[in-house]
Amino acid sequence: IFLAGLAGVLMLALPFYGNVIFLLLIYGRPEELFPAITGMRLTLLVASTTLLGTWLQIFVNREKAVKTPVQIHMILFGTIAILSSTGSGDTGEAFREVGMLIVMVLMIINLVRTRESYRMFVTTLISVSTYLAVYSIYLLNEGVAYLQKDTGSNRVLTNASIFSDP
Repeated sequence: IFLAGLAGVLMLALPFYGNVIFLLLIYGRPEELFPAITGMRLTLLVASTTLLGTWLQIFVNREKAVKTPVQIHMILFGTIAILSSTGSGDTGEAFREVGMLIVMVLMIINLVRTRESYRMFVTTLISVSTYLAVYSIYLLNEGVAYLQKDTGSNRVLTNASIFSDP
């Protein structure tokens, strides 16, 4: 509990690091390694705390939020994605997933402002992408990447690798 509180204070005080933690959680998927934390919605908690820290930083430092056409395009994309899931999918899940994407884009636009923060963010992104590739190859070699599903008389290979759930 102490470490969680410390991490929360860090994300409020230095939201850029909260954004990096959020990126690590999205790519690292700790829920797969530790199933006990699946119900916590840790990624959503980190994103919300980081977004609150970002707003606090902008208002306390009297900075202006970055305004770019990408923000409008992302909000329009999110609206269309959510509306397209109303007839045939889980709208709540679509809202949560698209909402996290929009929050991540808005946080990146507003927090990655200097050359140093850009380098750190890109290095983290490349590192977690490399981790995903290596882990996926490991799962493939262990035979876990493809699971057999028995559908009566036929066995179907289903893709269950780490990339199957974007």
